[in-house]
Amino acid sequence: MKSLSIRLGVTLVIIGLALFPYAEVWAEDWMFYGKTDKYSCFYDAKSISHPSENIVEVLEKQDYTNKGINFMVEGLGEKYKNLSH
Repeated sequence: MKSLSIRLGVTLVIIGLALFPYAEVWAEDWMFYGKTDKYSCFYDAKSISHPSENIVEVLEKQDYTNKGINFMVEGLGEKYKNLSH
C-alpha cells in the first residue's frame, strides 16, 4: 500500500512539472502616464472596462519616491513609513 501511494505521488509530481511551463501568467501591464516629485503614476491597460455609458474603470498604481513616503508619513502616520506603491 505504501509503495502504491509513493508511485501515485511521484506520478502526480511528474505530471505537475510537465504542465507547469504551460501555465499562463496573469500580470498587470502597467503603462506610465505621469510623474510628480512624490510619485510616478501608472495604469493597467488590460484592466480598462466600460461598466456603463460614460463610465470607465481602470486600475491605477502610484510608485512613491522618498519625498512622497515622507509626505504620507507626515499626513497619515508612521504606519506608512514602508510604503512603496
